[in-house]
Amino acid sequence: MVTEKLAAIVIGIIMLFSVAGFASFSLIGRIGDPQPQQQTPEIPNIVTRPLTGSEISYILQTGRVVLRDYYPSACAECLERNTELELFANQFSGFVVLEEVAGNQTRLEMIDSLGKVTELDPANITLEGLTDSFCRNSIVKPRECILRNI
Repeated sequence: MVTEKLAAIVIGIIMLFSVAGFASFSLIGRIGDPQPQQQTPEIPNIVTRPLTGSEISYILQTGRVVLRDYYPSACAECLERNTELELFANQFSGFVVLEEVAGNQTRLEMIDSLGKVTELDPANITLEGLTDSFCRNSIVKPRECILRNI
């Protein structure tokens, strides 16, 4: 019986020293090899410049959809369409990033979280049509999309 108590005490001491040793080696390892802090980019839901590849990748990894709007800078009709697109982007803030790029072409496309690009007709933009396309293509769906199916 005495030997059993002595064996239990020895095993307990070994366990305490192993925990203390593991903790000290873990602490020493962290001090000697600091991990760089990776900053996540802050991307608003409406961007008026071309997004970089890493920004698009980050947006898609977070489950959001990129709505790319390319329009001629001297286009009066495009300003009205942009207002509709901005209303849509603000309505689905946190789920959509609108990229507005003034240039020499007219193109509207939606990129979903899997990288699938869907061309949209820039001449026929309505809030209802944008919502339909978004709800079909988004992986992370807001409650507005979920409630449409009920």
